[in-house]
Amino acid sequence: MTELCEKIMKAILSSFGDDLHHKYYESEFGNCHGYFRINNYTIPLKEDDHKEEDDSIEGLGMHTDMSCITIVDQDDIGGLQVRSRDGIGLMDIIPKDNALVVNVGDLLHAWTNGRLRSSQHRVVLKRRGFAGSRFSLAFFWCFDDGKVVFAPDVVVGGCEGARVFQSFTCGDYLRFRESNVRGKFEKVGYTVEDFARIEDRH
Repeated sequence: MTELCEKIMKAILSSFGDDLHHKYYESEFGNCHGYFRINNYTIPLKEDDHKEEDDSIEGLGMHTDMSCITIVDQDDIGGLQVRSRDGIGLMDIIPKDNALVVNVGDLLHAWTNGRLRSSQHRVVLKRRGFAGSRFSLAFFWCFDDGKVVFAPDVVVGGCEGARVFQSFTCGDYLRFRESNVRGKFEKVGYTVEDFARIEDRH
């Protein structure tokens, strides 16, 4: 999984400009590390399951990931939904055989100066026709805690030169997300946008 993340990151850097993966991969992403999480979602029993209303429940609330890249393998039950770019709709991510979901996390969102978006997503489970548990595997690939996250000028230049985020250390951001009651990983409203975005001074 680490090798896969490295290949994905080098492809992303190359898409920003010729030889950017040679210039920035080792210095910026060479010390990244990853960890697995096994997610198990079980729908609680309900006396009136036959009713059509309240047909689904939220297994994991709307949130953004605190990683650079997250790779997800969900089982055939599905349930993963991503908020559309306009912020209004939700898109179902349908499970496919031999396919993985790659999600941009908050750290890469900031490092790319917002050119890559850390999408809001959640897990929703349908009550009808569902038995047992829904499993998924998630691999989170992250900067080390001491890493200073700051978009290089060449990356910022692709956004007409407007810097969106101030510099911050990865560890400080993780502590911000984990220590704030309203900023826990399953909540939206306290993300890297709230933590490090430079306010419009006009």
